[in-house]
Amino acid sequence: MKYKFITETSEKAYYLNELKPLIDKGSNIDYYVEESCLAVKRKTFDGCFTMIIKIHGKAVGVCYNDYRGFGSTFGITNSLRIGRFLDHLTESNIPLVYFANSAGIRIHDSRAVYENSFSLIAKIKKFAKNNLYISACLGSCLGISALLYSVADYRLALKDVCSFNLTGPEIFRMFFGDSVDFSEACSAEVMKQENDLVQEICVDKNNMFMKIRSILNVDECVTTESLTHDNLQSSETLELLPGNSKSVKLLIKNTLKGRVGLFLNPIGKPNMIGVKDIEQYRAGLKIFKKLGLPILNLVDVAGGDPRIAENNNNIARAIYDLACDIIDYPYYKRSIIVGRCFGGMSILMIPVFYGGKISLMTHESKVGIMDNNIIKHLLMNAKPLLDAWEKSKESEGSNYEDYVEAGLVLPRQSLDRALQIAIEDMK
Repeated sequence: MKYKFITETSEKAYYLNELKPLIDKGSNIDYYVEESCLAVKRKTFDGCFTMIIKIHGKAVGVCYNDYRGFGSTFGITNSLRIGRFLDHLTESNIPLVYFANSAGIRIHDSRAVYENSFSLIAKIKKFAKNNLYISACLGSCLGISALLYSVADYRLALKDVCSFNLTGPEIFRMFFGDSVDFSEACSAEVMKQENDLVQEICVDKNNMFMKIRSILNVDECVTTESLTHDNLQSSETLELLPGNSKSVKLLIKNTLKGRVGLFLNPIGKPNMIGVKDIEQYRAGLKIFKKLGLPILNLVDVAGGDPRIAENNNNIARAIYDLACDIIDYPYYKRSIIVGRCFGGMSILMIPVFYGGKISLMTHESKVGIMDNNIIKHLLMNAKPLLDAWEKSKESEGSNYEDYVEAGLVLPRQSLDRALQIAIEDMK
């Protein structure tokens, strides 16, 4: 089967009215269709539109489940086209937005549907390795649709209308009865709370489309305003994954050098980092990497949470995995320690031996394996060890001269000055 693009103005796409706020006004849409297609119609896409639109003047691939076409199920023919479309996006390095609203596999195509539909997992894996992938659920996300949705770099869902499961409510009731409210138990709200399948819930479609446009906005990214403590969270700052962690905020900020990805711990709060917080860090690194952003990490953490619940969640492995993600981050990366940075979470210093730019410290910052007061308490009844620690501490210097001499940090300064240095050093 061969395919081609048919180009039409977005103003003519009356069957895509709900997507209009997402698409640049007056721009063209390139529809990916079978070579024999003479005109674009809804039935052309057999329940799933494949097209390239413009967002802020840039090409963005879209797979859009049209539920009115066989429940937007994945059949033999449309799955083959979707797979070839993904191949094109991969070769052209074009980002993808998948709008999920599908009942899953097209069962009336019988088992012949297997190869074309399940090969999409291999196709999306290859695509997502090096290209930005955003998924957004508009309704049902069942079966293979849920699988394809789950691997995106950023995963959105509409409030109150979405359901996620490997099967549909009819089959669920057939085997498990009516004791469970399928829509409620499989809702986006539950998925966001119980696991990380859904990362952000949008109150309506317009809110969803504006978030996608903001993430993909790479042009209007330079400002004449210096980055300071006061404007870190101004109204122009884009927050990602809001509400997913009390201890870690993810932000995208326009600076004198362009957009930068920010990690921010609420200063002065307990910030005992658990597995959910680590997942927030890792999700941020993933999306910032796909966007090609430099990152700044403003650190104030007491350490990793040693309580039993976190221990049972394998927090040790989670910290290791986060360290690996930091090490592998290929762009400018740097930390500003604005408060505490202790224990296993000292990986958040993004030290030079992880490939980071030399860390910055403010006048209020404290770093180390453990707070000195805690060490002193632990060694109170072991005088030889206490004496050895006291002697070792004398060589450290009260202003971290040992770390400065080792090239791990720069001398302490104000937060605004540290931010200025961090931005100036970006290429």
